[in-house]
Amino acid sequence: MPDRKIRKAGGRFFIPVRVLRDKFKGKYLAGLDSLYKGGKLAFSSTCEGLRDTRGWAGFRDGLYKKEWCPYIKETFNGFGNAMEYLGRYTHKIAISNSRILSVDERRVTFSVQGRRRFKERYANLSMAELLKAAWDVDIHVCPECGCRNMQHLGRTYGAS
Repeated sequence: MPDRKIRKAGGRFFIPVRVLRDKFKGKYLAGLDSLYKGGKLAFSSTCEGLRDTRGWAGFRDGLYKKEWCPYIKETFNGFGNAMEYLGRYTHKIAISNSRILSVDERRVTFSVQGRRRFKERYANLSMAELLKAAWDVDIHVCPECGCRNMQHLGRTYGAS
């Protein structure tokens, strides 16, 4: 009679990594292809070539040819901790769609919880200061050479 306890499997994962890798790749890419065929993917102007079915097929086939490397980590202290660990990743989103109030060419407006703390923390910051405070991105540092005196000259738009 099973005692319903989780047992340690030893040094090997219960599914060989190669099998899991190939299964995940197949399911993921089949789902992505289904979204494409259903017209549910949006492409920016930099990915305009993917809007064409030949461009998409080449991109998809290239993804199938790549070797994927899944990261499999041994669970720690049982099933409950594994679920809690996974939950942090599967339910982590920046802004849910229900919080987006409006979008136009210049701004996105969204609702937040703890609005007073949020407002006090980010009110009166320039865009550069906001990016640094929220995401630790310094737009004055060149991503190529590390030079620290880049200056904002305005917004540019790519061809659409």
